[in-house]
Amino acid sequence: MSDKSVSELDFKLERLRFVYNQIDRLNERFHKYIAQFQTLTTAILGAGAAVFLTWSKGAVGADVSRTVIQGLVGLLIVLGLFIVVFVSTGVISWFDYRNEEVRILEDVVGKGYRHNPKLKNIFRWHEFYLVLMIVATVATGAWFGLMKIIPLIQ
Repeated sequence: MSDKSVSELDFKLERLRFVYNQIDRLNERFHKYIAQFQTLTTAILGAGAAVFLTWSKGAVGADVSRTVIQGLVGLLIVLGLFIVVFVSTGVISWFDYRNEEVRILEDVVGKGYRHNPKLKNIFRWHEFYLVLMIVATVATGAWFGLMKIIPLIQ
């Protein structure tokens, strides 16, 4: 084996380590975003409940309460969009890294060792279901706040 092929193999293996490290970082960021969503959603819903209870005790006017609830609903929607966009861009990056992984493995190990990811397998990914849950949570929270809570505040 020539020096060139050894150094080329070392380079490819180092690049493969980098790709795996980047995939791990994407997974870590995904879990961080989900934790942030859970925490901030809980805070937003708690603030909404506090405003409603404060209004019901007569400590805050109806106009202020409605405005705050509308603001919290808007904040919930922005938060949901933020998380969905970042999770989606993470999935796109994951696709790129996996395709690069397959190319490197084909060069080092041989064709057919690992296959490129396919979008048709989206129903196997937990990211897909968590994005659906985020959308459902935001939609339910917005509907409940705007259609059920605000009409109660008079």
